[in-house]
Amino acid sequence: MYGLDAAWLPNHVTISSVDPTGTLLTAASPVMDRLATILDGTDCSVILADRNVTLVDIRHGSFDIGAALTENDAVPGRIFTEATSGTNAISTVHELREPLAVRGDEHFFEAMKMFSCYGFPIIHPTTGRIEGVIALTFFVAEDHPLLLGLVAQGADEISKHLGDVHRSDWDLLNSFRSAVRAGGNAPVIAIAPDMIIANTVAAERLDAVDYMSLSARGAGATGHHVLGSGQQVDVRLQKARSATMIQLVVAVPDESDRPSGGGAPSSSREDRIATLLADSRRARSSVAVVGEPGTGRSAVLANLMADRNPADFDALDVAYQPEKAWLQGVLDALEIADRPVLVENVHLLSPLIAHGLYVAADQSSAWFAVSSAPLTTLSPDVFRLVDSCRRRIELLPLRLRKHEIPALIEDILGDSKAPVRFTPPAMRALIAYDWPGNLTELRAEVLAASRTRSVGDVTTGDLGRLQERMAARPLGAIDGVVRTVIEDELARHKGNKVAVARSLNISRTTLYKRMRAFGISG
Repeated sequence: MYGLDAAWLPNHVTISSVDPTGTLLTAASPVMDRLATILDGTDCSVILADRNVTLVDIRHGSFDIGAALTENDAVPGRIFTEATSGTNAISTVHELREPLAVRGDEHFFEAMKMFSCYGFPIIHPTTGRIEGVIALTFFVAEDHPLLLGLVAQGADEISKHLGDVHRSDWDLLNSFRSAVRAGGNAPVIAIAPDMIIANTVAAERLDAVDYMSLSARGAGATGHHVLGSGQQVDVRLQKARSATMIQLVVAVPDESDRPSGGGAPSSSREDRIATLLADSRRARSSVAVVGEPGTGRSAVLANLMADRNPADFDALDVAYQPEKAWLQGVLDALEIADRPVLVENVHLLSPLIAHGLYVAADQSSAWFAVSSAPLTTLSPDVFRLVDSCRRRIELLPLRLRKHEIPALIEDILGDSKAPVRFTPPAMRALIAYDWPGNLTELRAEVLAASRTRSVGDVTTGDLGRLQERMAARPLGAIDGVVRTVIEDELARHKGNKVAVARSLNISRTTLYKRMRAFGISG
């Protein structure tokens, strides 16, 4: 068969990446989740292959069946055609377009004869095309007639969900048409996970990077947006919801509808920060700048204190000198009313020192500013110190504002005067990455990539520092928010998983699965 030797292991083929937002996976995910729950603790696995006979999702009921299938190279991204894998309930079902049971010795490869499988084709209800195959695989001794009905029902449900996705495409198109009619000459685009529709005005004004950054905004993110051209526009999002996916219709008002005014474009969030800083300087109001490492806390404080010559302290220095001596230095500075005092990283202070600083700052007439980690991670004493500031600026992590990445990259390249541009695939990779190091990590990656080219295009091949990290499944906007919530709850409950699961109203098993999926340690 195809020049294969039955004694070989069915491996040595290319493993490709799997798009987690594909139509089949979107339709099949709830079915796969339900089957995984039913089969948990059994020596059964449910396998999903796409129309190209590439395995796109596998759920194992036990470690033993998972290890045995992995040994046979049944892993996501693996092509499982008859040419590479011989007779089996995936490739043969795909060829025949009809259900099939392949038991033990009926497999071509000797190594696969320990398994029995039931496979069912997944047929699109509208087009009649085969969209994939779902198969239930188990050790020969585990065969049971009820399993056949289970996988048949799964194939039927996925087929129905594909019909829902198809109908939702028409919903998206109808919403797009309505937005175009209501928008006059405004550019309008409709964005779905695997489709973008644009009217003529949008096609003339937006480029591929704009589509990517708008897609990254996520549902409900209405407000200002900076295009790749540097133009600031207002974005309105109208949701078209179906049972299986959420799609967005984005309307960008025409340039003539925007208020005139000079100056560089900026987002409404940046405008608010600039206003807060200006008001704080004018009123000498105490300020707390709060955010994850790398979100720009130091830059905001530097902007706040520009030309003011502040007495500058950093809680990191407590590691190199007695904390009481460090505190005394801050207290002495607070005695000088006409010189601002700036203290960075107050989240690193012990409760005793944080309390002493709170009391002194409360009694001082000096202008005072601090920076800290997010509020949910702070001890009570540090929280009281931060909360005592009259104004607070909370900086979002980059993973929650990915739509700003193209504009941020332009700023970084402009500051470094690098005569390069990032290609759309490279930009897509940068937007997909989750940036745990926030702006600091983004700046380092952009500068490193730009140094690989003296001029011209930066491609994905130039993103060497991200290659291993980009191999992991990227987090979408919703997953990024969920991860942030879990991290905040872990910090609030000091790592107590029972308390975190209770506060989130989920089981501990679900919490552990989420933590593993998001790479959260602890």
